[in-house]
Amino acid sequence: MRKLLPRLWNDQQGVVQAAEMVLIATVVLLGVMVGMATWRDGINNEMADVAQALDDFDQSYTVAPLTFVLPGPGGGSLTITIGPFGFLDTDDFCDNGGTTTEHCITIGTVSGPPDGTDD
Repeated sequence: MRKLLPRLWNDQQGVVQAAEMVLIATVVLLGVMVGMATWRDGINNEMADVAQALDDFDQSYTVAPLTFVLPGPGGGSLTITIGPFGFLDTDDFCDNGGTTTEHCITIGTVSGPPDGTDD
């Protein structure tokens, strides 16, 4: 064992291959990091598009009047009309370029460096 350890320590075989493997691993790692950053940006853009589509979704609806004719007492009929009714989705502060855009989703580029503050 005393002779084996110094011999292994002084052995120079495989040094070139080890250096090549470190270089290859470094290049692969840098490529993976760039690829993951691109993937992250693509996912963020898709989520922003989905959020903008949900924000622009118009939830208004109307229901035409419903008329029911029921048999009434004494052989007559009883007519009941319900409606019309519905819901009108009005613009909120983010629609049509509102002035309070603090919590609105904005798709575009950021101008200037980030200041590090949290609004």
